Amino acid sequence: MIKTNEHSDNLLELRNVSLRECRPFPLCFFRKKNILESLSFKLKENESLGIMGDENSGKDILISLLAGMFNPTSGEMFFMDTLINNDTETRKSNMRMLFINTANALNPRMKVKDLLQIPLMLNYDLTEDERNERVWEILKLVDLTQDIAFKYPNTLSIGQRKRVALARALILNPRILLANKTMSSFDPLMRTYICSLFAKLKKERQISTIISTSDLDILSRACDKLLIMNNGRMVEFGNTEEIINSSNDITRKLIANYHNEYRFKPRR
Repeated sequence: MIKTNEHSDNLLELRNVSLRECRPFPLCFFRKKNILESLSFKLKENESLGIMGDENSGKDILISLLAGMFNPTSGEMFFMDTLINNDTETRKSNMRMLFINTANALNPRMKVKDLLQIPLMLNYDLTEDERNERVWEILKLVDLTQDIAFKYPNTLSIGQRKRVALARALILNPRILLANKTMSSFDPLMRTYICSLFAKLKKERQISTIISTSDLDILSRACDKLLIMNNGRMVEFGNTEEIINSSNDITRKLIANYHNEYRFKPRR
């Protein structure tokens, strides 16, 4: 791993990051297509970032890239001034993905305690007592009682399962929590809870959040900075309030139609 030449207070920095894929077109040769192109932004410690765009903007691919599912084709990614382009382990341990679709994310044959202990067993050399203590601590953080640890996911309510998913994302004490567009499917009560929890994590544990969604309600309540994307490119980046009041045509259209008209066009 290579350090940058200068020290900064940035937790995460992307410099002209691009991601390219190859598709057969036609069978005799390959055509390369840019999924993400020349993305640059900085996230300071204890800041939260919202990524907004339409369905083909690349915002969810960017979240996957940060989580370590892909490596950038070009450009530079820095975590605490350390180059992490090909360092997926650093990304996976410090930037944890929040999987809200609990039907697929939580193994119904495993008790909650085992679901939470597996990441600890894979990443740390802890005794059983130490692992149990960490499980109790994280359950309390997401407002679940200890008895939940001995239950199976399918015996819990939807809200409890979502909190278990939160607990599993937080169990390794990440520096950045990544969340995708499924947050927009939350009911109003769960949205309020998630936004307040993100604020609590930022204040008490200095955990930053990066949220990919087109739900302006969540973004305006939970994010300090806002990144607008379109066709894999960055349109605007800045303070949330400034971006919401931007005069940019793409930004204005997203904000004016964030319910459904712009993101979901009916087929003809």
